[in-house]
Amino acid sequence: MAWLILDMGSSSVRALLMDDRARPIEGATASHPHTFATGLDGQATADADELRAALEACIDSVMAHPSAGEIRAVGMATFVGNLVGLDADGAPVTPVYTYADTRSVFHTQSLAAEVDEAVVIQRTGCRLHSAYHPAKLRWLARTQPDTVSRVAQWSDLGTACYRRWFGRADVPCSYSVASWSGLFDRESRTWDVDWLARLNLSPDQLPPLSDFDAAQRGLAREYALRWPTLAYVPWFLPVGDGAAANLGSGAVGDGQTALTLGTTGALRTTVNGGATPTVPVGLWGYRIDRAR
Repeated sequence: MAWLILDMGSSSVRALLMDDRARPIEGATASHPHTFATGLDGQATADADELRAALEACIDSVMAHPSAGEIRAVGMATFVGNLVGLDADGAPVTPVYTYADTRSVFHTQSLAAEVDEAVVIQRTGCRLHSAYHPAKLRWLARTQPDTVSRVAQWSDLGTACYRRWFGRADVPCSYSVASWSGLFDRESRTWDVDWLARLNLSPDQLPPLSDFDAAQRGLAREYALRWPTLAYVPWFLPVGDGAAANLGSGAVGDGQTALTLGTTGALRTTVNGGATPTVPVGLWGYRIDRAR
C-alpha cells in the first residue's frame, strides 16, 4: 500500500509516495521550485492559482508511478501564516499574503494600542506581529477596501486548494493551520470572537474548523476524472509544516524537541493533553490537534 504526501513549501511544492512504514518509494517524487514575489516595501506574496497548478502537476507526475494504484490516503503539509481572499466561487481575488510580508507592520503597532497583548498571546498563542492575520486584515481593510469588498471568505492556501479539489465551500481548516493565523482561540478551538468583532468579520467569512483527521472524500468531477484513484480515498486536512516536522521526526513526547532548518529555522516542543499551556514571554503556542 502507498500514501500520497503533498507539501506546499515556501520554496517549492512537492508530491511523493510513501510506503506503510513511512519510507519514500523510489522514483515516486516530484517537486517544483518557486519564489515569493518581493518588493522594497515589504511585499512577500505568491500566486494561489500558480502554486496550486504546480502542486497538481506534481501529483500528475507521481500518479504515473506503478505504486500509485495502491494509494490508501492523502496527507498534506503546508507553510502557514498565509492568507488569501476568495470570492463566492472559491476563486482567489487577492495574492497569497505570506508570513514574510511586512507591509502591515504599522497596523500591528496600532492594534497593540487597542488590546492587551499579554492577554491576546495567551488566548491565541500568537504575538501581535505582521506574520499573523489580525494586522494583515486591518491593513487590507484600510488600504484596499475595494479588494476586500470582493472577498467572500478569507482562507489559507491549503484549505483553498482543498476547496477547489472537492468543489465545496464547507471544507474545514485544520486546528493546526488555524493556530498559525493569530485568529484562533486555542482553548475553545474556535475562531477568536474578540478578533472577529474587532476586525468586523463574521464566522462565515472564515472556513469552518476541524481536526486534521476530518478526512475529505469525493473529489469534484474535474479532479475525479484527472485522478480517478484518488476520487474516494480519504484526504486528511493540511497541517502546518512546523507541526509536521515534530510529528514526522517522532518528537511528540512531552519535552521532546525538533529542530527545523529550512527557509526559516525553529525549535518546537510538544505538550500532550491537560490544560492549555501558558505561552512564555517571547515565544508562541500553536495547536497540533485537539489533544496536543
